[in-house]
Amino acid sequence: MKKTLRPGISAYLPLGLISAGLVVLYLFVWVVRGPQTNAWQPIVLVVGVYLLWCLSLWRRVIVLDEGGIRCTYLMRKARSVTWSEIDRSVMVNWIDRKPYQVLIFGQSAETPLMELPLRLYHPTDVELLLNMDGLKLEVG
Repeated sequence: MKKTLRPGISAYLPLGLISAGLVVLYLFVWVVRGPQTNAWQPIVLVVGVYLLWCLSLWRRVIVLDEGGIRCTYLMRKARSVTWSEIDRSVMVNWIDRKPYQVLIFGQSAETPLMELPLRLYHPTDVELLLNMDGLKLEVG
């Protein structure tokens, strides 16, 4: 069994809506005041930041298989944890009592081996992850 978890559409939408609003505002300024205002510079900056955010989310992948958990990142080295290395996992809840993240601990009780942000992923993927037997999940 190999399952790949990718961030859901809800991870892309908030910053996308903010970016789209700013781009529309700058386009309005550019049209009303004319091209001499250099409004294209903030448009390029806003779109560039949003594209970097999308790229970082696209690279944030959790792979669950028989061996363990593997998490890839955009700018960091991929991390892998085997099921035998996991001593305990703690689920941290958000203010509204929904799961926020999972901290996976090994022999060290203070430093987590891996942190999995659950708000980025689809609710069905989160349910699958939280029901994995190898995680030894506790609510913290």
